[in-house]
Amino acid sequence: MGGVSLPAQTHPAATQALLAKLGPQAVKTDEAACFAASFDNMRLSFMPEAVIRPATEDDIGVTLQLANAHRVPVTVRGRGTGTTGACAPIKGGWVIHLDHWDQIEIDPVSSMATVQPGAITAHINDRAAPHGLFFPPDPSSVKHCSIGGNIATNAGGLRAAKYGVVRDHVYALEGFLPTGEKVRWAAPLRKFVSGLNLRDLWIGSEG
Repeated sequence: MGGVSLPAQTHPAATQALLAKLGPQAVKTDEAACFAASFDNMRLSFMPEAVIRPATEDDIGVTLQLANAHRVPVTVRGRGTGTTGACAPIKGGWVIHLDHWDQIEIDPVSSMATVQPGAITAHINDRAAPHGLFFPPDPSSVKHCSIGGNIATNAGGLRAAKYGVVRDHVYALEGFLPTGEKVRWAAPLRKFVSGLNLRDLWIGSEG
């Protein structure tokens, strides 16, 4: 481990309010849980004040509403396989951990998959293969990384020269604004003409 940093500022009132709403099963403040979410493969540690493992979409909305109201920094974390410190909470605050959000649905008729952000990329291909389908982007950590992280970085891989990067294979996104409002960008269609392409502003937004 290259080093450990304590949070730059603390928000005890906000964290207690979040605990009261979501409960101790979803909100962890112990040192072990916070340390485990403090670094990625870059091995620089930045300790958060709390780690939130939401059970429902409402939990995410409540977390973001409170964070927005109390100006608490929020970092979203998937599998932590990156090497740039992008999922490390460099400003402390809260980490929303989504590695358990890993459902995968394959629709062989439309050749599309609906996946949650914590799904491991290789597992998507495992589910798609029996239908003669595959997800082309293949970053070096494909067996361990999450699709949410792939989208955040617009990942590519060796097959990118032929098949393109993640942006070329994502048709729609659902997510949350900092206010906690749930939104959808684009639609699960191969072509849409419904206005500005806000979807692509979020793909690769981490970089």
